[in-house]
Amino acid sequence: MKRSEATRRIEGLLKRVANGEGRYLPRVREVWIFGSYARGALEVGDIDLVVEFDQTKDEAGRWFATLMAGGFDHLGALRRELRGNQRALEIHFNELDDLRKQDFEPQLLWRRGDSFEESRVRLAALVPDPSAQRAARDTVHPLLAGVEKLIPRPARQEFSLFVWAGWLVAKLVEL
Repeated sequence: MKRSEATRRIEGLLKRVANGEGRYLPRVREVWIFGSYARGALEVGDIDLVVEFDQTKDEAGRWFATLMAGGFDHLGALRRELRGNQRALEIHFNELDDLRKQDFEPQLLWRRGDSFEESRVRLAALVPDPSAQRAARDTVHPLLAGVEKLIPRPARQEFSLFVWAGWLVAKLVEL
């Protein structure tokens, strides 16, 4: 998608977060951007965002257990509140430190208490760069297809490496 369309979609998310309405949006602390858009690419495949939000360890465990039991997906609900009806927003939850360890350089767009206009100024400071290209995509093992967004990137990469190296044998079991 063209950068102008990506900007429009990011602004929509930032406006929703700044308004803070809904069940989950008031819990958002920060929104960061990384990837091809942040590097200035004129064409992006998706928009990589990190959303830091308030969640206790107990709550995270309960939410995950509920999801695995076929119940309500709280992170999916947060994702829908953030995205609205927009697609192409790749949202990582509470993974800022992990991404930094992997040498990504996220840029802050919004912090709790900031206005929408303040976030637009930060977004506009990400200058287009015609030489910036889309990043290489993660290769996801076929067994993880469909659930890869539920598994943190480091765990996905390690699982795939172990399976492809023959150190781990895994198979899909239909329940």
